[in-house]
Amino acid sequence: MPPVLRPRIRAFIAPEEVASAASIRHAYHKWSMGLSRPTRGIPNHNGEVCYLNSVMQALMHIPKLLNWLHMIHTAHICPITPQESCLACCLRNVAEAYYLSQGTNAQVVANIEVALTEMIPALAESANWDMMGQETGEQDSPEFLLQFLDGLRNQGFSLEINGFFQLQLQKTLTCANRRCKRVTIAQPSRYLIWDLAVNQPEDQKYTLKQCINENMKGVTPGWRCSHCNEISDALEKYKIDCLPEVLCIQYKLFELDLEEQAFRKRFDEVDIRSKFLNLSNHALHQQHKPINYELNAIVRHQSRSGNSAYSTTVGAGHYISHLRDAKRGRVKWRQANDSTITTVTRDEATESGGSFTPYLLFYLRN
Repeated sequence: MPPVLRPRIRAFIAPEEVASAASIRHAYHKWSMGLSRPTRGIPNHNGEVCYLNSVMQALMHIPKLLNWLHMIHTAHICPITPQESCLACCLRNVAEAYYLSQGTNAQVVANIEVALTEMIPALAESANWDMMGQETGEQDSPEFLLQFLDGLRNQGFSLEINGFFQLQLQKTLTCANRRCKRVTIAQPSRYLIWDLAVNQPEDQKYTLKQCINENMKGVTPGWRCSHCNEISDALEKYKIDCLPEVLCIQYKLFELDLEEQAFRKRFDEVDIRSKFLNLSNHALHQQHKPINYELNAIVRHQSRSGNSAYSTTVGAGHYISHLRDAKRGRVKWRQANDSTITTVTRDEATESGGSFTPYLLFYLRN
């Protein structure tokens, strides 16, 4: 049986472009002509859509996704009617307003706003999403991204979205009974966003690789072994069975405060400065090449305690994004704070401390 972790030729690629899996992966990682203009700001007039803006900025910097929207899922082949209700078409319209609009910066920004406004009804219909679902109107960026991707899958784009974003982990349980030690294969776990528990050791550096290593093992208490029939704390072990083109990682920054019955933010610092994330050691199947991902975007959450304007609770605070801008062959890092775009160094973009905490990471398969 061939290994599961391999470049896959998916149905949305036109037959004439299928020369080989390797050439397709190479071609679709490139920025297509036209979609290579500068990073644009997205206004936040009511102060409540920074969570949406930060996610949209990250999506606007995934060339493979944009190439599918711009070159494959074109308006004349869309199977959904009316077309205004197609979430993929709405996202393409946002991308084309973002990159292809002509005129002054104010005119371009106005076009982006119109495209985003027209996307809201399609998202509400496909994902049952309510923009004002919380009292403040502010929502959680990872939750919004998950609803957005689920909305696309609900409209029949499961093959494409799963190929782009879905991570599959194979879980095994080892019986703790020394006389048994039977290994049981559990049902695979699938994630569009891989949520990782963060437990930074006190006064120690804590890297993303260490965080992943800790999350790839665990214990299932009170598990009954089907072989020896004894109840024990089974040892969990996870292996990666299928990798996406875009690996989305969410830190579990918020935990339930039982006294106040509210989610409060943790301030663990995870070092994400490494250029590549190598997952070869966690692959279920042997690979001929290293499994490397490159950091492409970071959504950050700002919250402070005390009398600050920003709360430590989930769904409140402020979101910004840091974006790897590799268009035109030159790599720059940009900070997108709603309508304000600034150029930063990579060290500044990947800083783990400060008031803006890394919350949602986007890695592209290298």
